[in-house]
Amino acid sequence: MSILSIAVAALLSQAALAADVTLQTADGIELHGIHEPVAGAARAVLLVHGERRTSNDWKFLQGKLQHAGFSSLAIDLRGHGTSQGVGVPPLPDETYLAMTADVDAGMAYLREQGATEIMLVGADLGANLALAAGAATTDASNIVLLSPGLKIHGIRADAALRQWGERSILFVVSNDDGYAAKSALLLDAQARGPKYMEIYAGAGKGAAMLNREPACEGLVMSWLLGSHDITGDQAHQDGPTIPTQGSAVQTDGPSMQDVLGEQ
Repeated sequence: MSILSIAVAALLSQAALAADVTLQTADGIELHGIHEPVAGAARAVLLVHGERRTSNDWKFLQGKLQHAGFSSLAIDLRGHGTSQGVGVPPLPDETYLAMTADVDAGMAYLREQGATEIMLVGADLGANLALAAGAATTDASNIVLLSPGLKIHGIRADAALRQWGERSILFVVSNDDGYAAKSALLLDAQARGPKYMEIYAGAGKGAAMLNREPACEGLVMSWLLGSHDITGDQAHQDGPTIPTQGSAVQTDGPSMQDVLGEQ
């Protein structure tokens, strides 16, 4: 057998095909997930999609993660994809608040599969959910927030960020999503651990940035691998500007000043 054949065989023995799995939340909801396993991998990534999206958003990133030696799990949140509770949107706020249990179930599944280090990646609504659930446990060591909002369907990112403490955090936003960009700037100023913020130009929102901005996927991967060079704790000063007029900023609740003023 050639050296190349041996190398290919070794890779195939480590990486298995993606599998559809079923998870059960603490409050009895059945969730669908896509698990990309890597034999013997201690590091795992939980991927949490955005509002009205599904686990399919992470298909290509999961492949990259697997090749880098990470196991990964992409879940369909309740009321989304093929998970229990699918209905006609909008869902009530109580349902969104309960979705932190979906993230908890995802982390529990990865622990059961042998992961000893769990990292989180979330997109818009999923970013807030991942931060809220991850902050409440010591299991999550690192997080990537794609287009977080200060408050989305009652899920507050600033309150969760205080509980997140000094763990690592990456903020990624686009200047054409004014609310997420402004939210991330405020959150970045409050983050206490290793952090970095990237503002892209015209890259869209949430997981869409992985496709629309060529550099985004590489940034996320380097952050999870721990190879990203943090040259400062502020957003790029020479990067894209963020809209400042109210017409460019949409929220589903109180103003940022009102939210930050709440205790």
